Amino acid sequence: MNHISSAATRSYRSLMAFILAIASLLFSVNCALADVTALSYVSLAAFFAFIVVTTRSKILVIAFGAFAVFGSIMLPVWMVSYLLSGIGMIAAIAAAIRNKHYFVLASLPLAYGVCLAVSADPITALGALVLLPPALVFGILLRRNAKQGTLIASIAACLLLLPVAALTVLVYKETGSVSLAFFTDYIEAFRDAFIPEMSVMFEELGVENAEEILLESFNSVIRLLPAISIITCELVAYLAVLLGVSLADTDKENPLPAHTCSFRMETASAVVFLVSLVLSFLLQGTTGTAGVLWISAQNLYLILLPGLALQELLLFVDKLRARKASILLPILLVVFLGALLPALLALLGAFYLIRDSRSHSKGNSDDI
Repeated sequence: MNHISSAATRSYRSLMAFILAIASLLFSVNCALADVTALSYVSLAAFFAFIVVTTRSKILVIAFGAFAVFGSIMLPVWMVSYLLSGIGMIAAIAAAIRNKHYFVLASLPLAYGVCLAVSADPITALGALVLLPPALVFGILLRRNAKQGTLIASIAACLLLLPVAALTVLVYKETGSVSLAFFTDYIEAFRDAFIPEMSVMFEELGVENAEEILLESFNSVIRLLPAISIITCELVAYLAVLLGVSLADTDKENPLPAHTCSFRMETASAVVFLVSLVLSFLLQGTTGTAGVLWISAQNLYLILLPGLALQELLLFVDKLRARKASILLPILLVVFLGALLPALLALLGAFYLIRDSRSHSKGNSDDI
């Protein structure tokens, strides 16, 4: 009986590796031919087949399905399929490293070869391997049973550094040096070309003071660009961790610990979030040193907001399963539905973490 079970497990792992190899090839070709819509849909279908066959998780299918639907509204389909295929690669390679399924890694040179054949450009073909660094970091930390928060932060940092490094190399190749002035000049040139053109379009639609509105919006985006970039990387990292943990936790002889499988923000994050929120209100619109502090507080507040909001949602789901959920949260969701909802959830999550930390500290002191 054990022999049959072992054979079935090996077949299952081989199937997982085979599906990853196919997903890797689709991802690599997507890198070379990102404008092929039909291939994008094939890539999306392969990704969801990969999830359904390997994880059998309804929650993951719903989570990634929502990401695909809402992502397709805001982004081109090829970009959504590119992101999901990339998430699949990061997760499956990390799970393969953790469970020592090294056959999966053989798909990477194959992916590079296919991309090279399609693009006929060795540099473009590197797009098939661009997500290897975060996958390796994820796999190594997964083998060390790191906390889920550490996994998300590490992957997000890798994802953030990759385009920064690539942009730095491109700038150096073009100019022979790298300086902050180059980037600020580029942003200003883009603003000077973009704002007048767009303001004419808005004024034709009857919008008054379009140039002033667009300029203020543009400056706000630039001011919050660090937060926007980090939040995007955090979202991709969280989805990769969800999938990777699900794939890696198939080894019953060496299961993942609870702190790797469950999401929990640190109490320090809650404190920093509350301080940043207060400073954002107190220093709003200031300039000089206070203005720099205001922008920093705004970015910190936005960076921590998604994680704390997720913390509160997961807590509510756990209580709902245990039939201990309060009616207060659904009422607040209805009342504050809209732009204030994420901030409200984050506030509740921050207060929960601080309260929970204090109760644990009090319990420890009572034991002493």
